[in-house]
Amino acid sequence: MTAKVSLCMIVKNEERSLRHCLDSVKNKVNEIIIVDTGSTDATKEVAKEYNAIIKEYAWNDDFSAARNYSISFASNEYILIMDADEVLDQELDIKKEIARDLDYYILHIKNYDSDGHTSNHQAIRLFKNNIGLQYGGSIHEHLQINFTHSKDTINGYIHHFGYLNEVVKYKKKEKRNKDLLIKEVKLNPSGYNYYNLGKQLKIESNYPEALKNFQKAFNKSKGKTYLSNLVYHLADCLRHLRRFNEALHVLKDATAVYPEHTDLFYLQGLIYLDLKYYSEAIHAFQHCLKLGDSKESNSISGTGGYLSCYALSMVYKQVGDRVKSFEFAYQSLKEQKSNFKSCLF
Repeated sequence: MTAKVSLCMIVKNEERSLRHCLDSVKNKVNEIIIVDTGSTDATKEVAKEYNAIIKEYAWNDDFSAARNYSISFASNEYILIMDADEVLDQELDIKKEIARDLDYYILHIKNYDSDGHTSNHQAIRLFKNNIGLQYGGSIHEHLQINFTHSKDTINGYIHHFGYLNEVVKYKKKEKRNKDLLIKEVKLNPSGYNYYNLGKQLKIESNYPEALKNFQKAFNKSKGKTYLSNLVYHLADCLRHLRRFNEALHVLKDATAVYPEHTDLFYLQGLIYLDLKYYSEAIHAFQHCLKLGDSKESNSISGTGGYLSCYALSMVYKQVGDRVKSFEFAYQSLKEQKSNFKSCLF
């Protein structure tokens, strides 16, 4: 007998995106559970179109509590977690994956921003029901697992559009997230919480405060899976603060530890470009192309491809080699047309 899947979501004022999300999963799940935390728009009406089970929940600034409430209503063998600003890749065959009967599955999340860039991370979004798995953390909630659980990483993607400027502005995410993260750090000053607060402050361009939080996180994050991404953000804050020598020192140590993390070499190239060290910049970006995009769970799409090509076109323009500048600009454009920034000539 084929196992069934319950989709569990928490939502608030998602009428603009919910239909797109549910269209992507309606033929892949057997049950849709929507926990609404206080919508004042047509969110619940949209959910009813998909025969969703709708539950009300009084928002208490705790994403884990809301997640755990949502999964408590799941009646099927597996649970899929998604947000309304996400879309499931149509190539992903959920039923085929759960036929392997593992406890949980790690999915790739592709994040889109308004500059045309994408970044990737991984998260547990598909897991067995009724084996005691629960969420922890009031924000950036995570499923609490242990080494006894069987697992695998799925090649399929969830596409996340929540970082688009219009979505952030509409949902007032920045203030909400920062307030919750400050509260979470006070309650639990872990490396992970300092890391997430640092990322939020960096989004707001508050680089001095972001740097302080990344430094605190670094001292508490030995061996953590997010450490290479933390170091990237720490060095990038130093770059924005024009503390270039410190940033390069951090990256020299980091690339020795993570020699295949392309993002770190790409950031080195950007700093060399800032300093007008053009030969060093060329070497760094060419090394990125040799590595290809990073396979780290938290990485930027294109550092091993079109982004480095575009950067090389800028470098060669600065040194007066218009032929190579055009060649790399064309290569960047060909690889990712939507990310080509501007005409060079």
